[in-house]
Amino acid sequence: MAAGPRLIDLLGDGGERLAAAGAKTLASPAEVVRVDRVRLLPPISRPPAVRDFMTFRQHIETIRKSQGLELPKQFFEIPVFYFTNPHALVGAHDPVPMPPGCQNLDFECEIGVVIGRDGANLDPKNAADHVVGFCLFNDWSARDVQRNEMEMRLGPAKGKDTATTLGPWLVTKDEVEPWRRPMGYDLEMVVSVNGREYGRDK
Repeated sequence: MAAGPRLIDLLGDGGERLAAAGAKTLASPAEVVRVDRVRLLPPISRPPAVRDFMTFRQHIETIRKSQGLELPKQFFEIPVFYFTNPHALVGAHDPVPMPPGCQNLDFECEIGVVIGRDGANLDPKNAADHVVGFCLFNDWSARDVQRNEMEMRLGPAKGKDTATTLGPWLVTKDEVEPWRRPMGYDLEMVVSVNGREYGRDK
């Protein structure tokens, strides 16, 4: 199959190039291949940056409670994130190697928000205009390595450097609009490893 345009090259203009490419492909596909006959790479294989934000209040409260701590007021003031490795992205069905020195490899089930336009220090009222779509996101964590290295009050570093699973699909905002609710989207997420389901939530 001949290589087509990269998805990342279709972003940056408010969604027009992406919509046009999708319409053209549906109307006149160069080739049709069954999905089980191909290896699905991350939808965006080399983004300029990948940031993982701490936004799920219940999750953070549970972690803090297990440490005898309360949720800090900064949670409501600062969009805290860390930079992860854009060169370590893997597809939804790719194997994930055990990091060196790790005995406790952990996974999660998160939503990746794909930003399609440049911007910085955006006003929350129009920040969503920069979002082109969403995909499943799983930052694999070497928890024992992470705990040890963060005693230095910097990081995470090697504890989050091995792999981030992304995809398999990029779903555009208009495609999920029917499921929009006042506080997000009414969508179900499922996480599985080696075919075994470990979590399901809405």
